Amino acid sequence: MNLSVEPSVNPLTLQSLATVLARSAAGIEAAEQLTADRQLSELGINSLELLNIMIAVASDHDIDLSRIAEEMAQPHTVGELLALLRSAQP
Repeated sequence: MNLSVEPSVNPLTLQSLATVLARSAAGIEAAEQLTADRQLSELGINSLELLNIMIAVASDHDIDLSRIAEEMAQPHTVGELLALLRSAQP
């Protein structure tokens, strides 16, 4: 009988990412109104804010940011950011 316990991973969803975006960047409307095709630049998110958002999401969702390759293109939409972060989840 195998009694090992798998570590629980908090899955990253569009809604959970939108909540962090709304909490992290000034002037972003309600999280419920953010869509995957929304441009990060339209939300006023610059590269420093993007990094801070990625760190906040990583700590909430057990994401290893070192797994994200440096040569990957910077995300331009909420959906691209979501895909990038999901790619680093265990």
